[in-house]
Amino acid sequence: MSRSIRLEDLPEPSVPPAEADDTLINSVLALPMKLRETVLLVYYSNLSVAEAARTLSISVPAVYKRLKKAHGILKIELEGWFHEA
Repeated sequence: MSRSIRLEDLPEPSVPPAEADDTLINSVLALPMKLRETVLLVYYSNLSVAEAARTLSISVPAVYKRLKKAHGILKIELEGWFHEA
């Protein structure tokens, strides 16, 4: 059973992006599969950490570990991309 998440399988965002900039989603999609699917479930599909853990058949601490690792990668990858006005 494949647990990979494809971009076309994701629901439309509830709030349209202010600008057409695919930098963030492309960076998320470039993450290793385990990190990518965790980020998409929690932040894009709005599942709770517990729900994501059940969906992925992993523990809640494992979800937090994956999110922390993904955050570290994205922080480096997106450094300088987002600037507050």
